[in-house]
Amino acid sequence: MTKRIFAALCVAWLVALTTGCAAIKPMAFKEPTEKLADKKNPVYLLTVSMENKYRTAFQPTLQSIVLARKAGPDKWEPVTFFIDMEGRFINDASGSGVGFAARMELEPGEYEFRSLSGNSYSFLLNPMFVVPMATPLTVGGGPGVYYLGNIRASMRQRKEGELPAGPGIPIIDQESAGVPGGTFDVVISDRQATDEAIFRSKFPALASAPIRKAILPRYDLGRVRQSMQTR
Repeated sequence: MTKRIFAALCVAWLVALTTGCAAIKPMAFKEPTEKLADKKNPVYLLTVSMENKYRTAFQPTLQSIVLARKAGPDKWEPVTFFIDMEGRFINDASGSGVGFAARMELEPGEYEFRSLSGNSYSFLLNPMFVVPMATPLTVGGGPGVYYLGNIRASMRQRKEGELPAGPGIPIIDQESAGVPGGTFDVVISDRQATDEAIFRSKFPALASAPIRKAILPRYDLGRVRQSMQTR
């Protein structure tokens, strides 16, 4: 088993532990033949970058985006989108030099972004990174394309009381990358002026599609802590 396959399995295992029986969904427009007219539900666009400023030799690569859809007063159903190669692009603003253009088709309802998960590939080591989220999103009915913004997660050395940048095991892998001693600073911003061109150039179905702005609310660490306590 190659280390890349092993790493992918580790991420899948971690997602399963943190989300339960999650619905796994592919990114929209993975195939060049996909058409926007065939989408019954809205498609939400988002760019994401992760970087490790604490241990720079271990730069994370985004592997999954986990949301949860409200299914009752106290019930949430996880929804996971795994990353595909089609969405990756060169991002000079990221420490890893790689960004990801996410395309998520979602059914109507109340959602919450739960986490971003990533890996770093190096000789014999495959550390895992997790960015906790608790960002709400309301999805209306009917088709359409909406831009949610850019999420930039930058890992730095953690101070006492701050959330770690991922799990503590496997110990050697995680310690080498600084994961237990690191934490993520997360910024959600509006970069539609530049991001829209990325989506239009990479995905034919979006080349001339109207893209409406629906920027996510700012990252709220207090909400993240509260959400993690009630899950």
